[in-house]
Amino acid sequence: MEYKKTGSGSKAFVLISGIGMTSVLPAIDSVGKMYKKLLDEYTLYLFDRAEVLPDGYSISDMASEIKAALDIENVKSCVVTGMSQGGMIAQEFAITNPSMVEKLIICSSCSAPTSVAIDTLNLWKTLASSYDVVGLNRSFADRVYTDTFRNLFATYLKEHEADGTKEQCDRFVKLIDSCSTFDVTARLNQIKCPVLVLGANEDKVVGKEGPLTTASLLSCEIYMYENYGHAVYDEAPDFVDRIVKFVRGCVSM
Repeated sequence: MEYKKTGSGSKAFVLISGIGMTSVLPAIDSVGKMYKKLLDEYTLYLFDRAEVLPDGYSISDMASEIKAALDIENVKSCVVTGMSQGGMIAQEFAITNPSMVEKLIICSSCSAPTSVAIDTLNLWKTLASSYDVVGLNRSFADRVYTDTFRNLFATYLKEHEADGTKEQCDRFVKLIDSCSTFDVTARLNQIKCPVLVLGANEDKVVGKEGPLTTASLLSCEIYMYENYGHAVYDEAPDFVDRIVKFVRGCVSM
């Protein structure tokens, strides 16, 4: 598990990204700007998966690697936020390290694959396995982003739709497989900290059922966005503000 950090605070804010063909770590400065309201109080640790992954790499393995990295950083307690697959890792981390997690935020994720997620994962695995990079990038953009976002960044998406190597496709398949076998529904009662679930009613990756079911099983706070899709964490202008308010213990928006 690879990570970068930013901020000067004495507390730890762990941010776990979703899956992608390329790493989000080069965007650490942009991520820091998004979460700048927290960075006087917190140091932000941005986690992404390694470039080369072993066979059979699981969500549990990913959570264990984050724990090992935080041990090296001497982090004893933290706020954990996970987007998409990162939300799965965050749940596993909170289950296996309950005394370490102060608060948990689960975004655009699920506790076990929904029917929508199964359909999406199977499609992406088929495209990645056949090394159809253009088809995979187009499908990814279609299912992750709203029409408004895709229209706004149409030129950029078109220019990069052929980006991706055979090795990146193979890596992507391993990440998809880890999501397909993930299921912590019977273990969610082991999460002891306050939890906020964020999702979107137009999510084409996990469906609205993903966050709704997780929040129901946890009996926790949830906010569902209207007119947004899976990447609500990138598109909704108030998304980070909701996280900041929850982290600081303020009344929900």
